[in-house]
Amino acid sequence: MRRRMKSVIAPVILGLAVAAGALPLPAAPAAAASGPPAPTGVRVTDLRMDSITIAWHPVAGASGYSVSTFGLDVGGTLPRSKTTATSITIANLVWDARYRITVRAFSAGLLYSDATTITVTTPTPDGYQRPSAPANLRVERDDQGRAERFRWDAATGGFGPLRYLLHVESPGFLLTFTVLTSGLTVPAVDVGVCDGCEFDPSQTFTVWVTALDRRHHSPDSNRVILTCCPF
Repeated sequence: MRRRMKSVIAPVILGLAVAAGALPLPAAPAAAASGPPAPTGVRVTDLRMDSITIAWHPVAGASGYSVSTFGLDVGGTLPRSKTTATSITIANLVWDARYRITVRAFSAGLLYSDATTITVTTPTPDGYQRPSAPANLRVERDDQGRAERFRWDAATGGFGPLRYLLHVESPGFLLTFTVLTSGLTVPAVDVGVCDGCEFDPSQTFTVWVTALDRRHHSPDSNRVILTCCPF
């Protein structure tokens, strides 16, 4: 006569359920620490040709502030500054140029706030005029009639000492060759315009000059075209 097997499945399932109920539930993840609020009221309090002073409201919980400056027109990032004050002067700037200034607050644990950013343009000098085009670009020749140097008349206007760029362009050359000088002459040999150099017959060179101050270029001077050979 067959014996009926007692079911043990239900008690086992019940035991597992009880055991599972005894296990502690995983704790909720702790909230990540955050930095102080972003600075507010960032504003310019003093604006000069070569410096900008900005200020902002104090930030609760901040132990200091970090200020970054990037030149939008002149390129380059200035060294970052840190301060415990609520104002700072950024020096050694270029006039008539835009700068993007970013301020962040940070806590004692070096947790940083979101950034507050402003864009500021430094002023131009009073009565400023861009440099005029250098005038009367010409070729001076030696006693054999060979090109010896390029000379031009000084430009006017600008701010501070002017410099000059002599540009040389020739068919077949991928780039325009330039020479920077603070004077009013450039030897022809310095730009490759020389007898004894290997050029194809009828090779031409177009030469012109521009003046520049620390911020702006002048219009082009008159152009001089030299044809080989001799030049």
